[in-house]
Amino acid sequence: MPALIRILFFFMIASPAMAHGDETHGSGYPWTFDPWIVVPLAMLALLYGAGVTRLARRARQPGGMLMRALLYCSGWLTLAAALLSPLHWLGEHLYTFHMIEHEMVMA
Repeated sequence: MPALIRILFFFMIASPAMAHGDETHGSGYPWTFDPWIVVPLAMLALLYGAGVTRLARRARQPGGMLMRALLYCSGWLTLAAALLSPLHWLGEHLYTFHMIEHEMVMA
């Protein structure tokens, strides 16, 4: 019987589960401007833009790269929206939005 009481006691003192810790944030749905997220996103955009520019100068038909650049930009914008928008804040507080954020990053 004492073992059952100990198990019940541990369940009673359990803390709620959070997606990424229990950091306190301000009220509202803030945008995230964490340098560990913003700097790599900016570097990816700049490096890809520089690479596309160099290849477009050498290509015989630079218009053929337009579709690939648009697809990259749409993927980059989706990633930025998942990591910088208020969806990221909601994902830290609500499991449903956390999983939506995961699906956006994976897609």
